[in-house]
Amino acid sequence: MAWIMDTYSMLKGYSVPGVVTGKPLELGGSLGRHEATGKESWLFAQEAASQVLGIASKGRKSLSRGAET
Repeated sequence: MAWIMDTYSMLKGYSVPGVVTGKPLELGGSLGRHEATGKESWLFAQEAASQVLGIASKGRKSLSRGAET
């Protein structure tokens, strides 16, 4: 994710660390980001299922798969 921040920052002409999450700590990333990203993904999916599809999440299980960087 650091290269995305770097490329965007080069286009803007100054450092823009808030443009992307998942950066290394040395570039303004934060501890615990992996957990937070996964939790936000679940909350988004839960809201989408509820509001768009009318599916309640209570009592349901889910599986998520992603890539580590």
